[in-house]
Amino acid sequence: MNEVSIPQVRDVANDLSATVIFVAMGGKDFMNEGMIGYIILNVNFLAASVVAITWISVLSRFRGNHVGRSLLQHVESFCRANKVKYLEVMKTYDSTQLFRKQGFRSVSKPIAFISAAQRKTVVFSQYPPVPHCIADGSVILRYATPEDRKRWTCCILEACSYLSGCSELVVNAFSAEFRITAVSKETNRVVAIASMDSTGWIPLIACLQEYQGKGLGSFMMFIAMEWLRRQGGDTVTLTPLNNNVIKFYERWSFTVSSKSAGKRRRSSDDMPILVRKLMKSELYLPEGNTVEDFVQRPLPEAGTVLMDAGSG
Repeated sequence: MNEVSIPQVRDVANDLSATVIFVAMGGKDFMNEGMIGYIILNVNFLAASVVAITWISVLSRFRGNHVGRSLLQHVESFCRANKVKYLEVMKTYDSTQLFRKQGFRSVSKPIAFISAAQRKTVVFSQYPPVPHCIADGSVILRYATPEDRKRWTCCILEACSYLSGCSELVVNAFSAEFRITAVSKETNRVVAIASMDSTGWIPLIACLQEYQGKGLGSFMMFIAMEWLRRQGGDTVTLTPLNNNVIKFYERWSFTVSSKSAGKRRRSSDDMPILVRKLMKSELYLPEGNTVEDFVQRPLPEAGTVLMDAGSG
């Protein structure tokens, strides 16, 4: 940047030639179309695969609207594009909470800072690979049909036997706009299910035990994310079924929502809401594939007469 008019930048960025600045601009939702926040990076340490965050600022009236989080996510995209492994930031009292929520942790020997600092490892694989069972055709993904409701119930009972209120889960999952079913080609058995509504809320993801830990659930979740991104959505939210799976979602950059008052209940347990922001410029399926490349339209039942749109 040749001309820098952002307040405080010259005080923080000693060498503007080694500085990268991202600016958050307001829109209609913020009632402000000007600058609402910015983040300053020092790229002097690229040889050590480190980018240092030297300053982040959000106008006070826009705090609490995830502006800081969005800026940090843009920085991560920048790091992935430039093959940078680590982000570092000086450890300060007033900003530690923001960075901790985004996965930064204290380090004793930082690279870019002399004093105490926090570091985050940049995740390069932002989406799971195509599971082997999908690649070899042994499991077929298709859009769910009303006839799947009973089969979804059976899948949930088997996959989540520790849960009560299964019927409510099925109702919520089937009311969502995006629903996909994973079916064994050999047995025609439903082996995994996933759904998402138009707001980005995921009511349910479940896999039978023999398919857990093989990437099928993660892959179906990312198919739903890509569907949401194409619909213009930018936030995915869910409530984990139990504490044991929170680490699974954190692996895919979900964080605990700060709005603890907005917790949703599953049975008698009060679990936190997990949130992940989506980037409109990023794809969430490997190798530029689309949702349609993996999810089939269900075949009509035998004897069903297909009519053209608008026919009687």
